[in-house]
Order: sequence, then C-alpha cells, then structure tokens
Amino acid sequence: MNTKNPVLTVLIITVLICLNLGLSSASASPTLAQTQNIILYVKPGEEGNCSSWDTACDLQDALALADAGDQVWVATGTYKPTTDTDRTATFLLESGVAIYGGFAGTETSLSERDWETNLTALSGDIGTENTNADNSYHVVTANSANSATILDGFTISGGNANGVTEQGRGGGMRISFANIILSNITFSGNSANIGGGLYSIYSNPTLMNVNFYGNFGGLDGCGGGMYIASSNPTISNATFAGNLASSGGGMCSYNTSIPILTNVTFDENTASAGSGGGMYNNNSIPTLVNVTFSGNIAISSGGAICNDNNNSFRPTLTNVTIFENTASSGGGIYNRSSYGSVLKNCILWDNTNGQIVDQSSTPPTITYSIIQGDTVWDGEGNLNTDPLLESLGFNGGFTMTHALGEGSPAIDTGDSLSCPDTDQRGVPRPIDGDGDDIAVCDMGAYEYVPLVYIYLPLIVR
Repeated sequence: MNTKNPVLTVLIITVLICLNLGLSSASASPTLAQTQNIILYVKPGEEGNCSSWDTACDLQDALALADAGDQVWVATGTYKPTTDTDRTATFLLESGVAIYGGFAGTETSLSERDWETNLTALSGDIGTENTNADNSYHVVTANSANSATILDGFTISGGNANGVTEQGRGGGMRISFANIILSNITFSGNSANIGGGLYSIYSNPTLMNVNFYGNFGGLDGCGGGMYIASSNPTISNATFAGNLASSGGGMCSYNTSIPILTNVTFDENTASAGSGGGMYNNNSIPTLVNVTFSGNIAISSGGAICNDNNNSFRPTLTNVTIFENTASSGGGIYNRSSYGSVLKNCILWDNTNGQIVDQSSTPPTITYSIIQGDTVWDGEGNLNTDPLLESLGFNGGFTMTHALGEGSPAIDTGDSLSCPDTDQRGVPRPIDGDGDDIAVCDMGAYEYVPLVYIYLPLIVR
C-alpha cells in the first residue's frame, strides 16, 4: 500500500481489518451459482413434480430429473439415499448440476437462502436408526462430474464404508474422475476403512468453507477426515477437527497428489497407530499457506505432519503455525523421505519429542521461521525464541487460529517477499506490528494487529 499520508494509510488498513475480522462463515464464501436452465424444488418426503415449492419432490427424484445446467433447491430437513436397507444406495451427483441446501422452502431467489439457519442434512443412517453397521457405504458419490457440478450448503453424516475395495472408501463421499465444487459443507460422523469423511481418486475437486468433524478412517486405514490419491484438490477455509485414523488423522495424501491448502486448521486429530496426526503425505507434494496445526496426536511419528517416501517431492509450508502437537518422534514434522520440507515464515513451538525430526537425505530448507530447540536451524532469519502464542480460538475469519501475543518475536520478522496477501483470517499482510513505521510480514498463520489500528478512527474523529 503506497501512500505518503500516514493517517490515510492507517484508516484504510483499519477498514480492511474491521471488515475481515467480522467475517462469518457465510460471508467468507459467497454462493456459487451457475447459468441455470430450470430449478427443481425439494422438500423431505414430498412426491410432486419438482416444479415449485408447492409441488416439491424428494431429492432422489430431483436428481433423476436434473440435466446439466439445472439447479436443485433443497429445503431444510434430513434426506437419506433410500427408504429401504440397500447399503449401496447413494446420492449420485449429475455432472453440471448445482445442488443447493439451506432453504426454508419459500424463497424465490438463491440469495435468500440461509444454509446456516436452515440446516440441510444428507444422512447415511438408512437401517436401524443410530446403528452404524447397516448404514450407506457412501452418502454422496461423484463419478466423472465436471467443474460445473456444485454441492453447496449441506451436512453429510452417517456414511459407513466398511465393505471391500470401493465400498470401503469414502463413508461421507466418494469422488472419482471428478472436478466438482464443494462449498459450505460439513462432513461429520462418517466412517470408512479409508477416508472416513471424503475419498478422492483421480480428481481435482475444489473445497471452500468445509468442515471435517469426528470422522473415522479405519483402524488400519488412512485419512480420518479426507483421503486423496492421484488427486489435486484446492482446499480453502477448512477445519479438520477430532478425526481419527491409523495414519493421517485429519488428512491423507497419496500417489503424486498435489493438494493446495489455504486458511486451514487441523485441530486435535489423531493417528491412532501410525504417523501424521494432522496430515500424512506419501509420495505427494502438498502446498500449505496460512495453515494451523494444534493439538494433533500421532502414536508413531509426525504429530502435525509426516512426510513419507516423497522422493524428489518437497512439501512447501508458508506462514504455517504448528503448536502443541504430540508424537513419539517429531511432534511437529517428521520427514521420512528423500527430500525435506521447505518452510518459510513458519512457527514450530511446544511440540513434543522434536519440532522437526528429519530422516531425509536432503535436509529441509528453513528461512524466517521460529523453531524451538537447542540450536537455531541454519537459514536466513531463523529464530529460537518463544513466539508467545495464545490459545486456539476464533479470532476472525472462518477457522480458529493461535494469535500472536503482544511483543511476540514473530511480529515483523518474517520475509515479506514470501508473504501471502492476507493471513489465515483474511486480514491484509503485512501490517506494521512493532510500531517502527515499517510493515513487515509476521511469522505464522496470524498477522498481529496493534490496538492503534483498531482505535485510531475513534481518536481522529
């Protein structure tokens, strides 16, 4: 921001900060709309022709009628793939069809819906109620669906992919050869042998404003929240919390996958027998920007992240905070690969049994980062000083973050050339946090905002 008027500069930054700190989950991701042909209207248990709210139909009937370019508007309530006990029944997404949940059932425009108030659930609990053993293998399925395919405004729960081969992967949702958009979605209480919440193979899905809560990826499986193989998902504004699997409690990435994660929090996920409490990467190239790992646990290695068999692939972490994670080895990051990670503007602190345990033949490249330990890691701008992180909490934006306390050595000590345009909350970077009139990027996922920026408009009035 180039201006010679310091008061104007502060006022502009203040407006941006106030706008961003007030972001709700709804405003963080606007409704995604496609060019529509017709609208099909859905209400629980209705048997109409789907042409209006008064003649609404069931969701499966609407999906059978929908063609590419159509929209399906779904009123609040709970929907199940079948009324009988056929575990193979699923909500199969039609390529090019946009499905929106969160309607009260009277709206005349898409902008009127409120998906946060009008909860709309897709449930796999088709057999004996509250008994997981007879639930749908996959609540939702997407096969060969294009990027105009949208699912927006739903909670997906109760899937149980405990079968063999494909029926053991993706309890909440299974995606194959599809480039769909998922927005305003919560995966909760799903289970599978692999990929409890979501399983993606040979696909490039886009996920925005998504939550993975309490999903299970198998006692011998990987990916409690999400599992990807040969897939390149783009994930923004996401939370992985309380998910469980043998490895990759929050997320698993396999087979030359290239996931890009921005503004994401991994909170209290568990790898119950293996590695990667928050995230497990095997032969993959993840890029993480403005990501927080907090309180994740791996019984083996890599409480927050484990990188395994990455050959020439180098995971890249920029402005990532890794705090209070636990593992038998490498509570922060464990590299068991040919090449270590690339870290820029990161914080690793109070992780048990090593902030970074590196078994790679090519060590990690670390610059402008705070890494706790007996010695400072080689690399420009690195520090070994308590970053004064506050408890995980909602500090604005879609996800929880660890705020930097006043006087933190992470303030204005990062590399502005590597600095993202905003922090994890959406607050503009860089901001002058230490009062020297020079704005420099902070380390970690959170950009410190001095009180003067918030209160100055009251003073200058």
